[in-house]
Amino acid sequence: MSRDVKQVDLTDWMLDGAARFGPDRDGWLFVCPKCQCKQSVYDFIEAGIKIGKAREYIGIHCIGIFNGKLTTCDFTLDALFDLHTIEVTGLPDDRPPQGVFEFADVVQVVADPPSFRSAFSVRLLTNVDKNLKRA
Repeated sequence: MSRDVKQVDLTDWMLDGAARFGPDRDGWLFVCPKCQCKQSVYDFIEAGIKIGKAREYIGIHCIGIFNGKLTTCDFTLDALFDLHTIEVTGLPDDRPPQGVFEFADVVQVVADPPSFRSAFSVRLLTNVDKNLKRA
């Protein structure tokens, strides 16, 4: 069974993330393709992962590997079976394209049951709600 994998240039991918979530890349939310849990670097930090490692793991490893409270998923794109649909190209040092989790849809995060919401996504939604009320 084949799947469509969209290749996105690193610059375009970074612009898309910033447009969705703002300039703080640690706050960008990604969706695990296996369990659908939304997660950010901040969630990895809350799970006890140092910030440097958290930035390496985000979008490639499910938070469930490190924090069984949010999800018990153990999915990683380093595993034998890749479920990703996006590969980032144009990486430094002529590295090959890197499969990544998709960005979360903020509208979907709002609709998710509370058990699928990370601590950071709840804070993000609170800020989005405050900004909408000011508009």
